Amino acid sequence: ERFNEPLADEVDDRLAAWALECGFDEDEVEKIRKVRFGRLVMLAHPDCDDPDRLLIGAKLNMGWWAADDYYADDSELGADPMLLPPRLLLAMTAMDPPPPAGEFTPPLEEALAAERVLVALGSGIDYLAQYATPEQVQRTCYATFSMFVSWSAYAAWRYTDEYPPAWKYLAARQHDSFYTSMTLIDPIGGYILPADLFFEPRVRHAAFLAGTAVVMVNDLLSVAKDLADEKPPVNMVLQI
Repeated sequence: ERFNEPLADEVDDRLAAWALECGFDEDEVEKIRKVRFGRLVMLAHPDCDDPDRLLIGAKLNMGWWAADDYYADDSELGADPMLLPPRLLLAMTAMDPPPPAGEFTPPLEEALAAERVLVALGSGIDYLAQYATPEQVQRTCYATFSMFVSWSAYAAWRYTDEYPPAWKYLAARQHDSFYTSMTLIDPIGGYILPADLFFEPRVRHAAFLAGTAVVMVNDLLSVAKDLADEKPPVNMVLQI
């Protein structure tokens, strides 16, 4: 456990400047500041005092949060269950670009550059790659893509108004948790956790339990906000 508010402020300042570069406007950046992603990573990674490395977590967590709010959860910000799957397809492509495909590549690149959430996700992964091995980068990408599958399930439930039983929601939620953020632990810490250890079932299950416990608290604290949405997102408390 570590409290270093000047370090958190430094990361938040750098994150705000980066968010502007990605295309978020001043009002959006002010809201990003209020979330305090810099403080989040300062508290979550006590083994790291390097603001450059902490910025890995701040950038990617901000990108994930932005995709969640703008694409998946908040109708006032443009979230639409019908649009979510194709939006996530581009988000996946922004993070893990496919090889060039001749005449089809320029329109794809234009689409990725035109949307601030996609710019943030792509830039965040590029920044991670400066400090991480290819395996660590792809680990983070594919944890994110698993999370996107759960988001697509939520979208189908919202669109059809056929909300799932709690057990089915929990099965989806376990792949949509702070586990994704935890894939960054060793790149931020400056070391490599071997794949055989990272994906060892006992380690993975422990990480899943920790990540799921946090999002259950998040669901609890989000009940009022979720109920106020014209199309309430799926929430463990509401499903129970």
